[in-house]
Amino acid sequence: MNERTSTFQLILMIVAGSLAVVGVVTFAFFRAQNAATGAPIVVWGTLPQAAFDKVLIDLEGLELSKGNVTYFAKLPAELDAELVEAIADNVAPDLVILEAGQMFQHAKRFMTVPYASLPLETLQQTFVGGDAFAGATGVIAVPLLVDPLVMYSNSARFASAGIASAPGYWDQVLAVTPDLTELGPSRSVARSSIALGEYGNVAHAKEIFFAIAGQAGAGMFARETAEVSGAAPIDQYRVLLSGQQTGTTPPGTAALLFYTQFADASKDVYTWNRALPLSTDRFISGDLAMYLGFGSERAVLRDQNPNLPIGISPLPQSRAAAERSTYGRFYAVAIVRTTRAPADAFAAAWAIASAPAEEALAAATGMAPSRRELLDRPDYSRADQTTVYASAVMARPALQPNPGETGKVIERMMGNVSSGRLPVDEATSFAQQELELLFGASLAGLPPQPGS
Repeated sequence: MNERTSTFQLILMIVAGSLAVVGVVTFAFFRAQNAATGAPIVVWGTLPQAAFDKVLIDLEGLELSKGNVTYFAKLPAELDAELVEAIADNVAPDLVILEAGQMFQHAKRFMTVPYASLPLETLQQTFVGGDAFAGATGVIAVPLLVDPLVMYSNSARFASAGIASAPGYWDQVLAVTPDLTELGPSRSVARSSIALGEYGNVAHAKEIFFAIAGQAGAGMFARETAEVSGAAPIDQYRVLLSGQQTGTTPPGTAALLFYTQFADASKDVYTWNRALPLSTDRFISGDLAMYLGFGSERAVLRDQNPNLPIGISPLPQSRAAAERSTYGRFYAVAIVRTTRAPADAFAAAWAIASAPAEEALAAATGMAPSRRELLDRPDYSRADQTTVYASAVMARPALQPNPGETGKVIERMMGNVSSGRLPVDEATSFAQQELELLFGASLAGLPPQPGS
């Protein structure tokens, strides 16, 4: 590891330690007032307004009335900036619903619920993905919903090729790709098997890469608890993209090699290039046999083309992986540190994450609830819900330093390989350093400084 990288790891440890105590509130107990006298609680999030309003009405029987809790839907692209501005202007909401990938950059703006009030064991046993929101000293947010990455398939394309079912493993994807791809003159792609290999026209390219890297041996990022002599433990963050994990090839390098081959015109599995339309549009038009998307997309895909025979199945797996996994967007409810009613805010967060509320929100959004009790009893008459629920259980989040800037790093890394500017190992090493820079900038509250 070079001197530059080591320096930033040291910065990460020092700054993370100083921020560990920011926003930590010691509650002797969380006891909200009753529905009639409790403090008004304002919630921001990116979930649909109508769906959330209905849930709040349904929660009146749980000592939370619609008059006490008010929800405001925000656009995902605007929520981050609006939250920072609202805190600065002292008009911030009491609660915010964010995806796990956004939690890191906002961690210092949220209260940490001590484990004495919400034990780690309770969090883990109640919710899937609970560890994503568990820090060194407490819980940063209460889990709510999971949107797992799954595979959609065009059943008619498979039948025409004489293929009985969608592949469950990546080696099967490689095997069927030549049969499901139609090449024209000069290796132009008339119809595609699967959308992989590029970034700009592959929907969810970053998340697909995270999933493949995870199956190759490790997650992209890790949070570890470090003991500090004479002080509270702190969270340490590491980037695992180019680091050695298991076997002889780092998971990031293996994932990049696998991903980029589908855009290599010299290979038998060539099926995609940057001149093609967005993968979502190509699937809806019937010219893409397999589409990797989120569970919440299934209703939209069907609405866009009601005549398209769409199948849904878990994300293909690596036969070499010890455990089945996929990527998931994990949504949770966090308490903003400027709230004037922390006890009532926590009570509201816990009610929003109750079984009735999660079940209703999951039905309205097409996602899966995070509560294990609900995931264990899907509607088995619905193959789509069964697949999404099962995928949610094996889903893994990514604790990104900054989702937007992280995507740009991954895009540059893929472009360096597809253009031939850098070999795979150098491309992943360069991306590793960029991601470490992003972590340091986020911890210090500085603007990101991406590479060229």
